[in-house]
Amino acid sequence: MSKKIDYVWGGNTYSVPAPVVGKAVHRIVRRYGRCEPEELVKAAEPEASPLHPLFDWDDKTAAGKWRNHQARNILRSIVIREERPEGESFERPAFVSVGHVAATQDAGGGYRPIDVVMADERFAEEAMREAMMHLRAFRRRYESLSALNPVWEAMEKVQAAD
Repeated sequence: MSKKIDYVWGGNTYSVPAPVVGKAVHRIVRRYGRCEPEELVKAAEPEASPLHPLFDWDDKTAAGKWRNHQARNILRSIVIREERPEGESFERPAFVSVGHVAATQDAGGGYRPIDVVMADERFAEEAMREAMMHLRAFRRRYESLSALNPVWEAMEKVQAAD
């Protein structure tokens, strides 16, 4: 007897129910042994496909969205490398996106230098909340790897202190 799987949206939500997408992905996996993103797009191309509303089919707006996505990846990829007195180097993000929650919306959303974010209590709190959200998503993805149990325990300590 096979285990029942309930598909739900994790972090983001979309206009198409998660079970519809999950079943479509499984059909692609059965056909090809895996699901490449291109195959999901191809399955969604026909207007009659239930996946069609998931994508922007207007090439003009889709191209702009893609460039914005590339810009976000570029901004997230820049790091500051600092040399420690012991001779080892330490890297940290150069820019962090904040200004997206009620407490900081008055400043406007966007990327700011990490030092600016950490010096502003509201921005630092928003960055911490987002970091915890990403850690929870990471945990959902890898919780079955028991070797990471010490990481989950450390996360729980940080969350309890928050």
